[in-house]
Amino acid sequence: MSLMHILISSISIKDKPNGVFSRSFNLSRGLAKLGHNVTLLTTHNGFCFPHKTELRDGVKIVSFPTFGSEKVSKFGYSILSLLLRSIYIISKKFDILHADQHRPVSFLTCHIYKLFHRKSKVICDWQDVFGKGGIYNYKSKVWKKTLGPIDNWLEIYSIKKADGVVVLSEELNNRAHRIRQSNENITKIWGGSDVDAIKFTTNSSLHRSKFNINPKDFAIIFVGLEMEDYKNNKMVFDSIKKLKEKGLRIVIIRTGKRFSATFKEEHNIGDEIIEVGYVDYSEYGNLLSCANAFILMQIPNINNLSRWPNVIGDYVAAGRPIIMNLVGELVEFEKKAPFCTLTVDNTTEVSLSFDLTRIYDNKIEIAKLNPIIAKFAKNEFSWDCRARELSEFYTTIR
Repeated sequence: MSLMHILISSISIKDKPNGVFSRSFNLSRGLAKLGHNVTLLTTHNGFCFPHKTELRDGVKIVSFPTFGSEKVSKFGYSILSLLLRSIYIISKKFDILHADQHRPVSFLTCHIYKLFHRKSKVICDWQDVFGKGGIYNYKSKVWKKTLGPIDNWLEIYSIKKADGVVVLSEELNNRAHRIRQSNENITKIWGGSDVDAIKFTTNSSLHRSKFNINPKDFAIIFVGLEMEDYKNNKMVFDSIKKLKEKGLRIVIIRTGKRFSATFKEEHNIGDEIIEVGYVDYSEYGNLLSCANAFILMQIPNINNLSRWPNVIGDYVAAGRPIIMNLVGELVEFEKKAPFCTLTVDNTTEVSLSFDLTRIYDNKIEIAKLNPIIAKFAKNEFSWDCRARELSEFYTTIR
């Protein structure tokens, strides 16, 4: 394997606990472990000028300032950041420039560099359908009349102009083929498991007292359960509530912003859901270890068909099975790792309740899957595995 100088330009805010920074940093770290020289460009959370540099796990992280609020910064349209990034990299040597999205601070930074360094290759990471039919449909009127049309154009332009495209799903894979009118230089790379930060433990009761979870309950954790997720999957939570009322010791643990009293009253939410709020990443693995199982239920819309659910990597790292319906990439995931999944039929409340009861009644047998899942996470699903896939893809770009 030939070693390369690699730049990953990210729209993320450094250390912001979301999928964008996590993906870019973990891929960077994995590439560095393979011996590549890796620089990660990101946005600084706070004031710095012209940039701030640190070396972390073999990755040179360079963070740049931006004006405006974090809400503005996260869109990746800072002209200041684009200018400073371009000035910083223009005289340096990179073989590969990887944009983690199509936004200016990521893709245009890489594209501008290539104008002066023709032999370098630009890779675009396509993570979701941002344009019409996708995220664009849910944006505000202000977005649709200002940056929206530019963003829609740039999404397609980046896929056409990039030397290679990384996608997260079969839906995006098919779209990329149509846009590029070619099957060449496109690969699918899912998210991975942070097995360094999320440690597997067989004892699901070890840390429960920290989060007020009864050690006798069958705890199902749903990370990032928002109000919209609740409404989209109300049948699931209603079923669990009724099973609990029948005497089953079953409970949902959810992270994220706490539901308001009004929302709880409107949807008749009781003690079948335990809220732990936002959990610091240093305690995140401890929370996940409290689960008997995780849950991931999705409705079949374009966003769920096109994206990769990042929490799967966390769930697998924790070594617990995932209760899920099969939508989008979850179909392929179930084929690849059937021992990680507990599939349910959520077409009716009767079928769903039957499947949840079956899972509950077989909890002792299900627990035997835990070490198998954890081994799979380490050997086949870690970010290091994903970085090897990405490194191999880079070498195919001519």
